[in-house]
Amino acid sequence: MVLTQFDRLEHRVHMGTDLLSKQNRVNDIVSDIKPYKHVLSEHNVRLSNIYFEYDYNRHVTQLNLIVLAKEVTNYMTLVAPLKELNPATTPSIS
Repeated sequence: MVLTQFDRLEHRVHMGTDLLSKQNRVNDIVSDIKPYKHVLSEHNVRLSNIYFEYDYNRHVTQLNLIVLAKEVTNYMTLVAPLKELNPATTPSIS
């Protein structure tokens, strides 16, 4: 009963949002995600989770940012500031 109520509340609170995956392959070892959080919050996008994989031999980080974004979010304006943090070789949003 309680879980059902929480599920209904969560659905109402996040109505009109999409859960997206923002994937980046960065030519650097990313050790701080605070700048990413800052850029996302400036675009009213919330970071839900982050997955990363380091390749120290090639000095590359594979970032997978799981975000909650409003349906009206302009993703094209979001990519440029994220790219400025660390140039991504293969940025994608899905």
